[in-house]
Amino acid sequence: MKKIIYLYLLDSFADWEIGHILSVFKMEEDLKKENSKYKLKTVNTTKTVESLGGLKVTCDCTLDDIDFENIAGLILSGGKTWENPKQEKILDIAEDLIKKDIMVAGICGATLALSKKGILNNYLHTSNSIDYLKMSPKYSGTNKYIDTLCVSNLNLITASSAGSLEFTKEIMKQLNLFSKDFIENFYNYFKTGKLDYYNSMIKSKF
Repeated sequence: MKKIIYLYLLDSFADWEIGHILSVFKMEEDLKKENSKYKLKTVNTTKTVESLGGLKVTCDCTLDDIDFENIAGLILSGGKTWENPKQEKILDIAEDLIKKDIMVAGICGATLALSKKGILNNYLHTSNSIDYLKMSPKYSGTNKYIDTLCVSNLNLITASSAGSLEFTKEIMKQLNLFSKDFIENFYNYFKTGKLDYYNSMIKSKF
């Protein structure tokens, strides 16, 4: 049975921050076919959500449907409503998964939500800025903050709102979604637009 990666889409999720994530999991399914390792499922507290860009999405499942026996990772999208109390349940799940050494990845507003649970204090991490995280009263991880687009430390991945491509790369690496060469060529192609990287990606073993 394939392992499941859950992508949490809150109401007001930033659709432009998850485009590469959607593409790479579909790519893994298409290229590896019966040998693909993962199934990406969108999840929320309710089935239907609307993105910041106005895209209405029907999620694959709700939080009550999460298969904890087969979960291999949780990705938390950015968005404007992380301070809504209804997000507490997914943050409790994220905290529990981290303790169980299962990948949790958060971008943009999700990093502030993680900081408010105190999760970032024990990991190297990044966000939109250090001042952004200081808005959280439970945040005491300034000595572990790295001013860069994305940071991967143990089973926690964090990213700035400007780091969606780097975020996707680190998730791919964490899950061994593709070979190292494939991942590097994918990243370099979308970072630079140079066709040589695309051609190398196509020729890479995946």
